[in-house]
Amino acid sequence: MTFKVLQENKRRTSNKILWLMYWAFYGVWTLFDFITDNFFYWVPYIEVAKLVFLAWCLLPQTMGAQQIYYLIIHRVISAYEAEIDETLRLIKASISQLMTEVGQLGLEFALEFAGSMGVNVFSLLSQLLLASAQTSSSRTNNESSTPMSEIKETEEDEDI
Repeated sequence: MTFKVLQENKRRTSNKILWLMYWAFYGVWTLFDFITDNFFYWVPYIEVAKLVFLAWCLLPQTMGAQQIYYLIIHRVISAYEAEIDETLRLIKASISQLMTEVGQLGLEFALEFAGSMGVNVFSLLSQLLLASAQTSSSRTNNESSTPMSEIKETEEDEDI
């Protein structure tokens, strides 16, 4: 998302753009550090080198995060933007389908549970709907000046 927002930076202030680039860099750095930490733990002074690199990236005088963003992150994401978008679309569709199935299983479980407890869910729902319909019809009867019986008679006369 950050990449897409940065592509449409016409309405953004420069401060917001810098912060978005910082967070894009920080996300990539966190992933890179997590993956490579197990491979380079034996290198002497690697933590000091990381600290110096992060200081260079995060200091406003050097603007290293913006340089890394434009030199590496932006180029890589731009090259694979269509593939990334398609993968995200497929993931979204599969998650949506999974959540629909989970919801259906939850509803089936709730109905079975209510049935095992001796509650007739459909009877309960129909009673609630009838009570709701009666409440709404009594409100409309009180609000309208024409009684419902006159409306029905008028409709029957029009049918003839």
